[in-house]
Amino acid sequence: MESDRASRQGVTLSKASPGRLVALNITRKIRERNAYAHELIEHELRGKAPHIELTTEERDFAILLIKGVVSTSGELDQLLDMALESGHIKPKIKDALRISTYEIIFLNKEPHAAVSQGVELVGSLSSYVTGFANKVLRNVVRLKESFPFGDPLKDLQALAHKQAFPLWLAQRLEQDLGCQAAALFMEASNTTAPLFLADINTGEIIKDHPSKLLDYIAKIKTGELIVADASAQQTAKLATPTQTPFLEVGSGRGTKTVLLSKNAQRETGKQPHIYALDLHPFKQNILKERIAEYSLENVHPITGDATKLDELVESNSLPSKFSGALIDAPCSGTGTMRRNPEIRWRLKHTEVSDMAAQGLSMLKSVSEHIAPKGFVVYSTCSALKEENEQVIEAFLSTDQGSAFVIEPATTNGDKYFRSALEPGSPDSHFAARLVRPG
Repeated sequence: MESDRASRQGVTLSKASPGRLVALNITRKIRERNAYAHELIEHELRGKAPHIELTTEERDFAILLIKGVVSTSGELDQLLDMALESGHIKPKIKDALRISTYEIIFLNKEPHAAVSQGVELVGSLSSYVTGFANKVLRNVVRLKESFPFGDPLKDLQALAHKQAFPLWLAQRLEQDLGCQAAALFMEASNTTAPLFLADINTGEIIKDHPSKLLDYIAKIKTGELIVADASAQQTAKLATPTQTPFLEVGSGRGTKTVLLSKNAQRETGKQPHIYALDLHPFKQNILKERIAEYSLENVHPITGDATKLDELVESNSLPSKFSGALIDAPCSGTGTMRRNPEIRWRLKHTEVSDMAAQGLSMLKSVSEHIAPKGFVVYSTCSALKEENEQVIEAFLSTDQGSAFVIEPATTNGDKYFRSALEPGSPDSHFAARLVRPG
């Protein structure tokens, strides 16, 4: 009965594996909703009550496909355009073909099996185009013979193809980081990000060890550990508020708020007064949960625009002067692409300039409310100089910036804190510490 009904609707019952069918469903939702991969994965596959039941092996394979397809989507579309030769693919059919193309090109799956499963995936959507799908995917197999269309060691465009990066972004990375570091950065962006935790009591940075997972979970529940990338922990240490009041701009979900408060408590014996400012009201609710979970005593959640601090001061939402501030500036997020695979193909080069300008506006606004002998730590999770060093240089050339000097950001005396992205490393972050002399 079910088979007859499906046939009448032009859809056949698919022999595609459960993991592939789930990956198809979720990547379609990501495309249609312009959603974030990690949110849908967490909601449907990893949450307390997963919406989809799979074996552990199938779930892990589905997650691999989802992240892989999203992170390589632009490259996959270029390959499919080449394989198509002419004509148009409906979006839902392209969703299925992307998965099989990813398996053929980037997972090196056995071609016959990948094509067969790809045809089944397309057949789960429409039985009328399975022959078309078979032809396209066989063309993809032939394209693989010459992929990445050059020598990645000598040709940046071939390297961009191999690592599935837009050419403009590969060019920016090479320009800012140098050839070797840019190649490592792109390679690392296609790996799984390691998990780091912070020990709330000692400040120790802990790199996850699978054998201790249950212990970690227990200590997170008791407020002894918090999940935080090692680079984010280093930034929070650089901004430790030894005096109050302190301003945190871009408090988000409160991870750095916890780190700032606990770092200060270990150093001074008491928790500082932190005004945690964020533009989005819903994030304040998450922050309040963190405040309760980690027993934070003097955190004041504030919703508002950091480029308009004068208005917040005039409304008595904020004090007029702060002993220090941490600006977690809006940025491209290029240093976190392992965790956020949709960034590289959604990001436009014009947006980098826009976010750099926004960060500079925040820095100028905040600096006017820093007391003598106070400081500002400006941080991003971007690898691009336009959002980092160039913002600091631009700020120092302004009237507001003339009152500040750069203080070394590392114990080695480095001018800035910058973490390189390599396989197995923390995310790529940037931070600068600006001090207002007394």
